[in-house]
Amino acid sequence: MKKILVLILLVTLLLPNTVMANEIRDVKIPGVMNPNAVIEFGDNLEIIIIEPGKNLRNQSIQVPYEELDLSLMSDYEKNQYYEEKKMIKDVKESVRNIPIKREEIFPKVGMKVVYDGEGFIKNIIYPSAARAYNPLPRGTTSSIGTYVWGKNNNELVVNQYNNVIGTGRFTVFTDTIGESSNTLKKGDCATRGDYDNPKHGQEINTRRLNNDLSDTNYTHIFYKRDNGQLPDAILDIWKTGVEYLGLTYSSTLSFKGRYFYKAS
Repeated sequence: MKKILVLILLVTLLLPNTVMANEIRDVKIPGVMNPNAVIEFGDNLEIIIIEPGKNLRNQSIQVPYEELDLSLMSDYEKNQYYEEKKMIKDVKESVRNIPIKREEIFPKVGMKVVYDGEGFIKNIIYPSAARAYNPLPRGTTSSIGTYVWGKNNNELVVNQYNNVIGTGRFTVFTDTIGESSNTLKKGDCATRGDYDNPKHGQEINTRRLNNDLSDTNYTHIFYKRDNGQLPDAILDIWKTGVEYLGLTYSSTLSFKGRYFYKAS
């Protein structure tokens, strides 16, 4: 009996240290590093630089400011725009009393973080004992509410009528095969699957925004044919699809945008 009590005491003393050694909630994952850097968290959650990356931020692509010009719209396009603005206002108003859910990801021993060409988080590689990317079932989205993640404050809003609005950073991707073994092509896009995983082929209405989130005239309907981790983006556009939004493709291009659709 004495040996059992001693063993229980030892486990009790050691267990908190084990938890703290593998996940300390005061330790944060850096939201920004040098472009293309790779880091790993060591046994004491210290940061180990695997790839230092290069400080190329002064060479990043500057997306020009484009002021919305209603005079360039047809009467039909103006009506569509006014309906879009009303829908966005109504959806956000309908969930304003629900607390915002902000994502917090805490470092774990052995976790690797890969940064993109602008220095924002591109991919998180979890150790085998921890969770990995786990998308929602195809054709589903998050429950009613507002969800925010990443250094760029990407925001997903879902209301009781299955209206879905995503606002934040649009990025580009270059995969060749999508979520249904489909060949990806211009006009395809990918959502963050663990928050929003619409049906394959879902029409996704988009509008390019300025950095201050003001509207531009550039809109396009993309088709959701892939999903991904997107730790600091709201939507991924396949390669040259950005041309539909008035931009020139580059592997390091990102810009502010908004998407919306009605989930089935």
